[in-house]
Amino acid sequence: METHNYYQPIVDGKLKSVGFEVLLRGWVNGHLISTEECLNAIKKNNQTVNLALNQITECISLLDSIPDVFFSINITDDFILSPEVLSFLEKVEYAKRAHIQFEIPEQMRVSDSHDLIKNAIKINELGYSLSLDDFFSHESSTLPFVHLDIEYVKIDISAIKLFRDNKRVERLLRSAIYYCNISGCTSIAEGVEEFDVFYELKGLGIDLFQGYLFSKAISKSELISKYQLSGEWITHVRGAQKRIQ
Repeated sequence: METHNYYQPIVDGKLKSVGFEVLLRGWVNGHLISTEECLNAIKKNNQTVNLALNQITECISLLDSIPDVFFSINITDDFILSPEVLSFLEKVEYAKRAHIQFEIPEQMRVSDSHDLIKNAIKINELGYSLSLDDFFSHESSTLPFVHLDIEYVKIDISAIKLFRDNKRVERLLRSAIYYCNISGCTSIAEGVEEFDVFYELKGLGIDLFQGYLFSKAISKSELISKYQLSGEWITHVRGAQKRIQ
């Protein structure tokens, strides 16, 4: 299996890309396989920690070319508990650490492991940001908020698809935005595919946005070439600029 990292932009309310989520893509015999198949193969071979370390290394290298964004990397409990990880993270140039964000899946059983909590706090103290992924997913839990200093909250695509037609989901979404506001967290809406949805979420107070409306995930070479071409990241959505101003 051949794997490569792809990067999906995360934009602010003015459609400027401020960060990128790192997404894995895999090929078998030249054919693209699903992300689930790719990750299952990596887990089967006990390579999840090495995968994350390789992604960090690539992102650190990209910061030399694209210095004004953050990179968001999905991690597992194996990553947090690995003795190798803290040693690796301590060697990263301090100025670059603030540009690396680790996405903790909300279903991670944080309260079940003292070592996991201790290591996650240590990672945060080293200067890396922690993000809570999959908020409002079917496996949702608020426990990571209790134990960790969460700086980013990613609203799951399931809530984004439902909030316009389901008042209960809308109220929960408003509550999450309020929590982010009073606690200093940055809210990120995942799976935004329509401009009207983007506009409504912006009106509700969501800080950042991610989805096919702005861009699909792109390769490393495309990421560098697009940035070098313009010197900045503005996502152009037809009909958007007039309404955003």
